[in-house]
Amino acid sequence: MNRLALINELFGMPPNASEHGYQIDHIIEFCHWFMGALFVGWLGFFLYCLVRYHRSRHPWPIMTV
Repeated sequence: MNRLALINELFGMPPNASEHGYQIDHIIEFCHWFMGALFVGWLGFFLYCLVRYHRSRHPWPIMTV
């Protein structure tokens, strides 16, 4: 079995019961890896924004009325 296909085993995918089951498994596998890459990318962007726009680096001006 392909090393990248181990994600399907980790999520408990049942064995193929149809002739084209491997194609469906491949689509699900691709979707899982794609969503993982999106998660890592958005997490990196979120952490970048937290560091870049931290309040101590960009304090708001004090307004008095």
